[in-house]
Amino acid sequence: MIDPEKGRQIFLHQGCNACHTVDGKRSVGPTMKGLYGSTLTLQDGQKLLVTEDVLRTAIVDPGRYLVQDYPPTMPTYRGRITEPDISALVAYLMTLGVKKPTKPVPSAPPAVPGSAPSAPPIPPTLPVSVLEKRGEQLYLANACWSCHGTKGDGKGPSAKEQSIPPANLRAAQYKCGNRPLDIFAYLTRGSHNPASAMLSYAYIPDADRWALAYYLVSIKNP
Repeated sequence: MIDPEKGRQIFLHQGCNACHTVDGKRSVGPTMKGLYGSTLTLQDGQKLLVTEDVLRTAIVDPGRYLVQDYPPTMPTYRGRITEPDISALVAYLMTLGVKKPTKPVPSAPPAVPGSAPSAPPIPPTLPVSVLEKRGEQLYLANACWSCHGTKGDGKGPSAKEQSIPPANLRAAQYKCGNRPLDIFAYLTRGSHNPASAMLSYAYIPDADRWALAYYLVSIKNP
């Protein structure tokens, strides 16, 4: 049996409450209160009925549904949480929703896995402090610490296994450049050295790479 209470715990553990409130207040992302069963307007003007399938898709393929008046900053949780946990999380979100509509309303076409459009390759408009905090979460979630260390000093648990030592992210100068734009570009393409373990992170949303870039700038030594 799917337990909504477990979903609530997952919601808190994954830090969903950092961007989504459950009391109707506006935040970085839409509030979860009353979301299920409601109709949202997407950035392209389409109307989207928030069904169980839409909630699930928004968790694993968030770029599929870009909601009007909100920045495309949510990362995918595909591969980060298990399928049973996704079901529990969806069940919890459904308990916060409105009564399930009985009349159909125009909705966006069903999601196609892997078809999420990338966020625009331009710096996000969120405050730098928000980007830095989100980048820190992504740094941990994407296991960057395993090579670069939890402090970014290049002394992660797998550093000794690398033929090329991981970079000290606290260094005053980066080889790729010190601007968020330089770091974003490096995260997108990866290292040009085939012996390096630093591969391209182009598979994660552009917004996540921007957040990581701003976080890395924030931990650099002056």
